Amino acid sequence: MRLFKYFLMATLTAILLSSCGERANDGRMMEKFVSRLNAREYSCASQYIFPNDHPKLKLFSDVMSKNPETFFKLISKENAEIDGKPAVKFKLECINPTPYFKNYMEAVGVIDENNIIQDTWEIRETVDGKSLGFNWAKVTGENLMLAKLEEDEQIPVYRSPSKNSSQINTFKSGDKVIINNYPADSPWIKCYKVDDNCRVINGYIARNSISTTDGKFFKLNIFDTLSLLVAGLLFLVFGVLFYLIRLIVEALMGTGFLAWVLIPTIILAWLYVLYQLLEKILFELFIINLPY
Repeated sequence: MRLFKYFLMATLTAILLSSCGERANDGRMMEKFVSRLNAREYSCASQYIFPNDHPKLKLFSDVMSKNPETFFKLISKENAEIDGKPAVKFKLECINPTPYFKNYMEAVGVIDENNIIQDTWEIRETVDGKSLGFNWAKVTGENLMLAKLEEDEQIPVYRSPSKNSSQINTFKSGDKVIINNYPADSPWIKCYKVDDNCRVINGYIARNSISTTDGKFFKLNIFDTLSLLVAGLLFLVFGVLFYLIRLIVEALMGTGFLAWVLIPTIILAWLYVLYQLLEKILFELFIINLPY
């Protein structure tokens, strides 16, 4: 237990120092974003992206999910400016890109023949702090949302908002697509989706083919939303609760069958909370990505 106490003290000290000294535009957000992206933890990655760019990130996450062996290595990062506003300039090496993935990135215009990506993203202000502007998807619209298509139907996609237009593709029933829900009274909706070959389907579907819509493209659990300082304090509290859990377990030992149900539940819940907090702390401090 003495080692555990030392670890808690060292962790808390590092949290306090990092919360006071980290610069918002030194590229650390880019490191965190790339690490989460490589781990396919798209909801966590969305924390570092400007909220208005989440539809673009959603489309790109679908591309990444179709290329499970593709990942990025951060070669360099440095402060920059875009029209006088702070930005981060970076260079990435794309490892194991498939031809489909490379074609997508070439269409975006950010990859060269050596699989090197060079780009500059603006640092955007939000009510929750600073975030990165994301531009690796050509998605535009006044009211972008995530929509689920009707079940048991094949949804035709048209080039223009009319059945007299040419049909360019077909969506499967139950698929989720990005839509531009504007104007709200239009019988046709602009939509975006990537196919299995990472080509962007950009067309129109009938409004009545949609079953549900959601304005949130990524959903975070309670541990993802915690600040580093709060996560560190909770980790300290739950670590100290070990003594209380031990007393509870000892008290339950004489309750027969009930003990076999409650004791594992309490211990597993305690370990789960500690693990989630530890993952948050290690990632924010050292960008160590524990498996979920």
